[in-house]
Amino acid sequence: MPENPGKSRIPCYSSCQTISRSSDSYTSPSNCQLQSNPSHFSCASYPEEDEIRRICPCRDFQPQQHAICKQC
Repeated sequence: MPENPGKSRIPCYSSCQTISRSSDSYTSPSNCQLQSNPSHFSCASYPEEDEIRRICPCRDFQPQQHAICKQC
């Protein structure tokens, strides 16, 4: 499971919510979210003072997706 250095681990492979607009991905939730467009992957993010820090993909790489890696 991916880690947030200095913070507790954030589970994100089994309980992700879906968001419908790409603009929603700029929020900084502590929970994992999935974009409604299946060709995108989303990340859990955690507010780090004034910036958003991306933690990990919510779901694993799938064929035909533009994901960076199978394991993060």
